Amino acid sequence: MSDINNTPRRRRSDPHRAQTPKNPENKPQRAGFPPDDTAPMPLGGYDAARPAAPIEPPRETGPNYRSAPRVYEEDAYLPPRRDPREYEVLPYDGEYDDDDPPRRRWPLVLLALILLAALALAASYFFVPKDTGGILGTARGISHSAVDGAMGLLGIKPKEAPALIKFETADSEVVTGVKTVFTFTSTQSIEDVRVSDEAENVIQGIRVPEDAPLNTTWTLSAILDEPMDGLLTAWILHEGTWIKTDKTLPLMVLAKSEAPEPLFTPTLIPEPSQRPVITNAPTLAPAVILSTAPSTAPSSAPSSAPSSAPALTPSPSPASVLSTPPAVSGGRAALLTAVPAAAKTEAPAQGPESNPQGPEVTASSIAELLPVFSPVPLSLTTAAPVTQAPIYTLPLKTPEATASNPLPFEMPGDQADDLAEMEAPEEMPGEFEAEPLDETQAEPEAPEATPEPLPATPAPTPTMMPPLSVAASESNDPARFDQTEDAYQGSKKLDGFTREQAIQMQGDGLYTYYKGGVFTFRGDAFRQNASFGTAEMPLEEMSIEWKTEVGSLRTDNGTLYGVGYTGQPAIIKWSIEVRAMMNLNEDKKDVKALKEVIFAAQDGKVYFLDLNDGLPTREAIDIGFPLKGSVAVDAIGRPMIAFGQGISILPGKTGDIGYYIYNLVDQSQLFFINGRKTKSQVQYATNGAFDGTGLFDRFSDSLVIAGENGLLYTVKLNTVFDYKDLKTITIDPEITYLRGKGKQNDTTVSVESSVAMYGPYAYFADKQGFIRCVDTTTMETVWMFDAGDNTDAAPALEFDENDGLALYTGTTVFTRTRKSGNAVMRRLDALTGEEVWAHETSAKFDDGERGGVKASPVVGQQNIEGLVLFAVNETPEGGTLLALYKETGELAWSAPISGGAVSSPVAVYDLAGKARVIQAGLDGKLYMFNGLTGQLLSTLDLGGTIEGSPAVYSDMLVIGTSDRENSFMYGIRIE
Repeated sequence: MSDINNTPRRRRSDPHRAQTPKNPENKPQRAGFPPDDTAPMPLGGYDAARPAAPIEPPRETGPNYRSAPRVYEEDAYLPPRRDPREYEVLPYDGEYDDDDPPRRRWPLVLLALILLAALALAASYFFVPKDTGGILGTARGISHSAVDGAMGLLGIKPKEAPALIKFETADSEVVTGVKTVFTFTSTQSIEDVRVSDEAENVIQGIRVPEDAPLNTTWTLSAILDEPMDGLLTAWILHEGTWIKTDKTLPLMVLAKSEAPEPLFTPTLIPEPSQRPVITNAPTLAPAVILSTAPSTAPSSAPSSAPSSAPALTPSPSPASVLSTPPAVSGGRAALLTAVPAAAKTEAPAQGPESNPQGPEVTASSIAELLPVFSPVPLSLTTAAPVTQAPIYTLPLKTPEATASNPLPFEMPGDQADDLAEMEAPEEMPGEFEAEPLDETQAEPEAPEATPEPLPATPAPTPTMMPPLSVAASESNDPARFDQTEDAYQGSKKLDGFTREQAIQMQGDGLYTYYKGGVFTFRGDAFRQNASFGTAEMPLEEMSIEWKTEVGSLRTDNGTLYGVGYTGQPAIIKWSIEVRAMMNLNEDKKDVKALKEVIFAAQDGKVYFLDLNDGLPTREAIDIGFPLKGSVAVDAIGRPMIAFGQGISILPGKTGDIGYYIYNLVDQSQLFFINGRKTKSQVQYATNGAFDGTGLFDRFSDSLVIAGENGLLYTVKLNTVFDYKDLKTITIDPEITYLRGKGKQNDTTVSVESSVAMYGPYAYFADKQGFIRCVDTTTMETVWMFDAGDNTDAAPALEFDENDGLALYTGTTVFTRTRKSGNAVMRRLDALTGEEVWAHETSAKFDDGERGGVKASPVVGQQNIEGLVLFAVNETPEGGTLLALYKETGELAWSAPISGGAVSSPVAVYDLAGKARVIQAGLDGKLYMFNGLTGQLLSTLDLGGTIEGSPAVYSDMLVIGTSDRENSFMYGIRIE
């Protein structure tokens, strides 16, 4: 071993060097062979017993010689056995030989990378919050799954205790002896719940799991007998142990004697001879007078009523409305007679025992009069003289302001002449506060009316839009387009479907129960405009009153900011009763005449702001995925909204996509329409987004919406609104939807625009360009029209000069017209589908589907009654606002919008009926035009891209931007 250790290491150059211990004669040697002083190694190795390989005889030569194939002996070619000393590990001498293989470092590098990745995942597990998105969120999810899986396999994974997400009640002030309901929502199943006061005294009540067997949502109903004012704490029971949570809520329990005055205070009804005459009063909805006194109750009040009242029309059900109102001459004002069953009684003849106030019913019939979807705030009033039994009077509809009544408060009307006939939905509204007038705008008080007897004339009856007949012309028969369609409920196809209660969607100012703001995209079911009230604009200028920042959300295709297309806010003035029951911020609960701005944003949230200052009125609703459409508010004024979702895939996160209905009492989700194809929903297209905005029908208590999956949904809500005791609103939806297509592929059935409606007829367009009129009573297409290309703008409806119905629409420059480069604006006959006129303008194709008509038109009123206005994007000027004559489609005037325009224009009118039209540009500017001439009056630069559409309440315009550096909702004063 000593000789071996003293032998120098071989190098590749050693055989060619000078004398070495192995090559003393310095003879050149080939690398890899032994030196000459050793015997040649036989082919068989060192095994002497192995015979030497035979020597091959010399080959024969010659052109004709063919040698036999060589035969090898396998044993003769075994690898030579080498001297083991040559492979002995020698001490390192400070350098590597060329013959030595280099050390492999990649395993070490790989190991180091694995360790670093493991450390990063471990750090994400401990330091990254659970709800983080993006790369960090993905890393945390991977580490969480790995660690939990490993701990689970080892049996050492700790069980997380359930956490309480929500602890709430409907009202922060209650009265002793009245049931109070607390709601608990936890992350995991829990065994029980309880509530304690600040001294940890447990409040006794009935606990019920609302989602058994999951047991994550509980209610506790308790009757509080003792007054108190403090914080209540929620407890949960988990694995036999009571856990005190960090969820608290303030509660004030008042003694009955300390309870606030009721919202409806008793008022004396004067005798008919003592009632004042109200001149120039607006048309009021009739009230139903229900007497608790028997029909034979004596009355000492003199009666000026006629000897007999007109007979009442029978009605099939208490809440029913005539599906087709009777035809009435004179155009739009058709009469609707719908009488609750409880009121079906003839008025007695005049005499001492008759009731001059109207037909009578017993107190037990009150519930029959009130449809379940809108319980009515009843006012207890006392008739004169006081010996007469009290009567219950339904509140009157809030009138519009007039010269003699500048404040929008509720007017008493003439109780003696109220009819027993009523519309079922006209029962809702409650009271509204008078808005204080600016001293500079205050009008002189009207002279006090002189009391005088009223003539015995019938009171005005409720009105609806005129009934018009809809039937396809020969060229617009759906069969010409190979239209195939079916109605469904879930996955069940319906044969011969007919709706029990027809949808009676109203437009032309009759969409909502009361005049209270902008309730949906473009105002109402006719989609004509998004402006409410009037504004004096002597300066014809705009200024920023306030702005509120809106967030952002990262998607797979980039980050979205602020408010997107269509993004129009709703602006609602709530009734006192509804406002009192909602979860408004404390500083906003007592704001006089509160008007709430509600809008959906691309950061996945629905925001609520005060129109006066732009400050939040309540917490935002966070869906977590981008919202691109506009918000719709219940047309009756109940605390309920609906909105659509635009995207469902975020980095490391995928969720549901569809249309939402939310409760504004506690901001909880009432219902969700899944836009994707499921086992219980049949559809052509797979896109589940909803860019359009729904419509609420106040007569049938229904919601109508179309989605990008190509389906037209009608949702019977079956709403139960308990505003008095529980202060809750619930729905039990029944969905019927239409699936159909013509000569088109499955993806082009997508509907991205909002549906317009007249009565039971729904008008909408798809990506192919097919415009359809669907009768929602039978869920069948009545007529179709090929517009030539995709239609994103909501169609607008209007009663025309011939007592017909006009439809205005425009196309984008998309797949079918990208070569011609023309956007087309049209007027159609909405009753037959026939084209009345078409107007083309040059617009180029845009990869983002923004070329052409993206904005919904303004249907002119008052001094621009003869015009319809369209905004066109990607024109040679960038964008163009066009005013066309309604009758001919000829151009009245046009104005350039240099930055382009996808936002819908809005018309604002003053008291004289003069219109100013405001158009937003993609360059962030607001342009104000004279609506009649097109003269540019002023501009206002907001500094950020504007994709959403504005809404106007009196002299306040609200609109949002969508830039990284400028994503705000702005309140703009129109001066």
